[in-house]
Amino acid sequence: MNRFSKYLNFLILLIFAATVFFRGVVIIDPDLGWHLREGQLILQSGIPATDPFSYTMSSYAFIDHEWMQNVIMYSVFNSFGMFGLAFFYAVIFAGIFFVISTNKFNNFTPIPLLLTGLIMLDFTGVRTQEVTWLFLAILLRIILDKNAWSKFKYFVPLIFLPWVNLHGGFAVGIVILLLYFVLNSIKNKKISFDNLIIFILSLLATFINPYGTRIWHEIWMQITDNNLHIYIKEWFPIFFDFDLALGIMLSLSLFSIYIYRKKLNLVTLGIFAFLLLMAISSTRHVMLWVISAVLLVSETLYLFFKEVRKNKDSLARLKMARNFVVIFLLIFSVFKFYNVLTTSDNRNSYPQNAVFYLKSQKINGNIFTTYDFGGYLIWKLPKEKVFIDGRMPSWRRSGYFPNESNYAFTDYLKMLSNDKFFISQIKKYHISYLLLPRYTIITKNTVIDKINNFFEKFIYKDIDYHVLSEDLTKKGMTRVYGDGQFIIYKTNLF
Repeated sequence: MNRFSKYLNFLILLIFAATVFFRGVVIIDPDLGWHLREGQLILQSGIPATDPFSYTMSSYAFIDHEWMQNVIMYSVFNSFGMFGLAFFYAVIFAGIFFVISTNKFNNFTPIPLLLTGLIMLDFTGVRTQEVTWLFLAILLRIILDKNAWSKFKYFVPLIFLPWVNLHGGFAVGIVILLLYFVLNSIKNKKISFDNLIIFILSLLATFINPYGTRIWHEIWMQITDNNLHIYIKEWFPIFFDFDLALGIMLSLSLFSIYIYRKKLNLVTLGIFAFLLLMAISSTRHVMLWVISAVLLVSETLYLFFKEVRKNKDSLARLKMARNFVVIFLLIFSVFKFYNVLTTSDNRNSYPQNAVFYLKSQKINGNIFTTYDFGGYLIWKLPKEKVFIDGRMPSWRRSGYFPNESNYAFTDYLKMLSNDKFFISQIKKYHISYLLLPRYTIITKNTVIDKINNFFEKFIYKDIDYHVLSEDLTKKGMTRVYGDGQFIIYKTNLF
């Protein structure tokens, strides 16, 4: 790789890392609040055995597969505030970029790097998933390179020791390791007992956490939960968030596979296909596939560069084409950065003033708010519990639990659309205040919106908020607060 390409790659890394830092400062993830409170609680009194934040499932054996990351998040935030937390995740992003940018790269590497950065911008910020992206990048760098595998394969189980305590994405790593073992055995027509032992040790390493084997129960609950793909936006199929950079990366990777299908390793193709299927099923998994895609494209670019560098004329023409593509992507990046810098700030979309009002009240009972703001209330009203938040959509159980729910998310959905059930839940849980966003009907008329609306009818259901969008004073409640975004009702029903 020439010096210019190295400097350009480094510049790309810095620009995108800086943008990730900015997003981390101005974007509050809906789950940030409960992550910080959980980290604080663990440091103060240890890992809770049951759910400490909800009144609907307070006896539920909550498995926090991110407990260690929550502790780190709270510690960084407590010491350095939001700027420190944003910087911490920007460093993780830079680590991901560094890992994927050192794999057989040459003078053409700015193209996949720019594409990766452009795609990542839509998914980054202060988000716990980034830890899984980093560990996955490290794991793939080892197993997709023969030399790296021979040197570091016995260290692979050690990767899962921190991973299982930092984020539930460790399960993807185990599946990929299993794929590597199976596909490698098929390719070589024999079983490598070294590889089998490494897989077994890696699997056993995932049991070294505060919950033991129960950590896999939480993974299973999410895998088997259809509601995630129906109601939660980040679990929607990939085409709901499809953009130009993603389309180019997909086209480039598929074209690379077609051209070099005879030279690519079966393991590389198998892992790429598996992660692509995951990405198609859910936008949450797009970055897992992108990491595998950029490694695959880097390998094919390396093969391509070795072929064309023998012919000076061909190499010169290809460099011109590369420069054109890089300039196009840089221009596209400018528009992307501008959009990020001007539209990313969502801090005012949270009920800051409404929470301030509730703090001034003597609350006798519980508070209800919608799913999107549960984590925020856990953070800003630490003495109060919530009906539901971002941890809970997959929580379900059988048995009898007096004054609690067996499946809070389905109760929540029913509560929003059924007047009688809504009232019964207010009485059951002694809900004295309702903090609700103002619901307005938004008409979508663009071609893309119409296409999405067509698919939405068959793929997922929009949440019916009609109960909460009504004037609840007609149901005997008192409106005690209102601003341009939020309304607070006092229920007077128990």
